[in-house]
Amino acid sequence: MAQNADFIRDFSDIDPCVYHYITEKEFDAFCQKYRLVYMHEGKKINLYHIVYWLYNQFTPGKPFYEDFQNHNGFEIFEKCKAGYSPNCACYAIMLNDILLALDFKSKAVWCLSEDPLDTECHALNHVYDEERAQWITVDPACNSIICDEEGNPVDLMTLRSTIRSGNCVYPHRNKHIRRTPAYVEEYNIYMKKNSFQFLTHGEQGLSYPLEDTAILIHPLNTAAKYERNWISSHNIAYLYC
Repeated sequence: MAQNADFIRDFSDIDPCVYHYITEKEFDAFCQKYRLVYMHEGKKINLYHIVYWLYNQFTPGKPFYEDFQNHNGFEIFEKCKAGYSPNCACYAIMLNDILLALDFKSKAVWCLSEDPLDTECHALNHVYDEERAQWITVDPACNSIICDEEGNPVDLMTLRSTIRSGNCVYPHRNKHIRRTPAYVEEYNIYMKKNSFQFLTHGEQGLSYPLEDTAILIHPLNTAAKYERNWISSHNIAYLYC
C-alpha cells in the first residue's frame, strides 16, 4: 500500500466489520431470483464477474433512486428494479451488502472534495481481494476495478496518492477491456477533486441515517468542516477493516 504522510494508520482500536443484512437462506433466494452465480467448482467467482452482473441489472436513463439513506443494499436493489436507476451511492451500498453476504471484506466509501459545499462526491467500494491478498478499489457505478498502468488493481490510498501526484489510474471493465484515453482522463480529473477526504462506516456497518455512524477521514492539519454528527478521524485504518 502506498504511504500517505498526511494521514495516520493505526489498527490498535479497530475491529473488522462483520455483519449481514440478509440471512443465508434469503441470500440464496436472491441469487436464484436474479441469477447471480457466485460459486463455480467450489470457488468464489471473481470480483469482475460480480461487478459486471450488478452493473447490468439496471436500465440507464430512468430517474435516480435518491432515498438510499433509508435502506440497505438489498432493499435498494428491489427499489431500483421497480423502475429507478441507481446513482453511485446506491451501487456502492448494493455491492457492499452483496459482498458481505459472500463473506468478502468490503467498505462503502464516499470520496469527497475539500469543499464541504461541494455536493458532487463519488461513492465506491474498498474490497479485500483474497486472491491477491490486498485491498482494491472497485467502482461499481462505472463497472470498473481501478488499476495502475500495468493493469494491477490498486487500493484506495494508492489511488489517492497516484492521482494527486499527477499520474493516472485506470478504470478497467475487466482484465481485457480497457477504457478510452478520454474516459481515463475524465475519470482522473473527477477523482482528483473527489479524493481529498473520505467518509465510511465503522465496525457496526452501514446504519442509517449515516449521521450517527459515519467516520470522516480527513488529512492531518485539516479541520472537519462538515457541520454533521460524523466521527472525525485522520486514521485510514478505518478503510482497511
